[in-house]
Amino acid sequence: MLIDALELEDNAIVDADLCIMGAGAAGISIAREFHGTKLNVCLLEGGGFVYDEFSRKLYDGVSRGTYLVDWMHYVDGTRIRCFGGSTGHWVGWSRPLDDLDFEVRPWIAHSGWPFKSNRLKPYYKRAAPLLEVKPFGYDPASVVPGFAGHTFLDNSPEFSTDFFHLSPPTRFGDRYRKDIVSSSNIRLFLNANITNIDCTGEAKSATQLEVKTKKQTTFTVRAKYFVLALGGIENARMLLLSDKVQQNGLGNDHDLVGRFFTDHPHVNFGSVLFFDHDPALRFFDPFTPEGFNHHIFAVLRPAEELQYKHRLPNISMQLIKQQEPSAAAENAIRGHHALQHFLNKRSLNQPHSVYDVRIRSEAIPNPHSRVTLIPELDALGNRKVKLDWQLLAEDNLAIRDSAKLLAQELGRVSKGRVQMVLNDEVPWPNPWFGGHHIGTTRMHDDPKQGVVDKNCRLHSLENFYIAGSSVFPTPGCSNPTLTVVAMALRLADHLKEVMTV
Repeated sequence: MLIDALELEDNAIVDADLCIMGAGAAGISIAREFHGTKLNVCLLEGGGFVYDEFSRKLYDGVSRGTYLVDWMHYVDGTRIRCFGGSTGHWVGWSRPLDDLDFEVRPWIAHSGWPFKSNRLKPYYKRAAPLLEVKPFGYDPASVVPGFAGHTFLDNSPEFSTDFFHLSPPTRFGDRYRKDIVSSSNIRLFLNANITNIDCTGEAKSATQLEVKTKKQTTFTVRAKYFVLALGGIENARMLLLSDKVQQNGLGNDHDLVGRFFTDHPHVNFGSVLFFDHDPALRFFDPFTPEGFNHHIFAVLRPAEELQYKHRLPNISMQLIKQQEPSAAAENAIRGHHALQHFLNKRSLNQPHSVYDVRIRSEAIPNPHSRVTLIPELDALGNRKVKLDWQLLAEDNLAIRDSAKLLAQELGRVSKGRVQMVLNDEVPWPNPWFGGHHIGTTRMHDDPKQGVVDKNCRLHSLENFYIAGSSVFPTPGCSNPTLTVVAMALRLADHLKEVMTV
């Protein structure tokens, strides 16, 4: 059922068994799981079916940090406030997190999830069809002609060849709109912006939401259970804004809400001139294997042993072929002699190809990288956010080390030469990011180290849950949407248990 909150009477009251705040990938995935049940579900979306400028400005705020520059408009430019959320502009990159991402890694501070990867794998299998990609439980050698398992770099033990799947990309707002609107037990409220989460006087359970429209009319939503799924920045913002009972905001007893913000820094570390065009290089361009209905493409990753040995975070490397390598680029590579491991036996006058290498890195969790509030108010009277994304010196060092290790391995197997542009004078050349808002309400079984528990329940409230990448303790090197949906399905199953569906 569809309801435009702009048409509600002022001070209306809405009752529900389950209220989901946010109709992006997480919120829609959870709501769909309750279609046809006996529960009355309320799904709140701040925007409409189409992006509009008023809703965009509600995301406005201040962004700063190691990696961001003024023109990026990071806070308001990396999310869409309308039905379907940021699946309205994602590019479709899909890949599960790696097993190692869930482990406590002694060289990565604050690493470790409160469960192992095998607990999430059944949900990855269920999530893949929602993103319109093939499930990942397959052997690439059996479905990719010519790929006999890690063929690139002559079966290098140092680097593995892994695959991303490319969703069409699935626009949740279009693909699943009918499922939600036609449901008899789900009410979708558009133009419904949460301004406060109320709870009992002792802050043991949430009781109701204060909701406002752009007409400045308000209404109240009362529910038995609540799920906050507004995105990594807005999840933290809403908890911090809800300070009527707890002065520092809901769930913020230990000053953790908004901390540990991270995204995936993207760096073009240089160019590789390959002496011969290795047939395996074709896997790095998007292609469609037999039996697939979508493209996949390969990336290189430092093997787990290499990550352990060199104390690296998880990193993926994308090879992007230069269609017409410039003379300047080739001359620069010809004159590059910095890495002693490169072999100099082959002539650059032989057939060759040039690829750029783009690194996408997991950033090390940093409690000083955080979302806070500033005094300036938005059009609904909510305090705006300040994002301070602080990367560590170790983040940059890990990217440099990974680049050097790849260059050394290419030299060892006599594949080619590398020109690196990473140096002390330009530590972050051509900085970019994934626009992935991660970590601000992180999971941990200890309330002093995390905002939510392993079931994504806010430690301090017995009926309040959080969905989305804000709960990830570490980001891995995979784009988060597939994991966001898998975690949403896992949360839906948990809610069905506690709500006795």
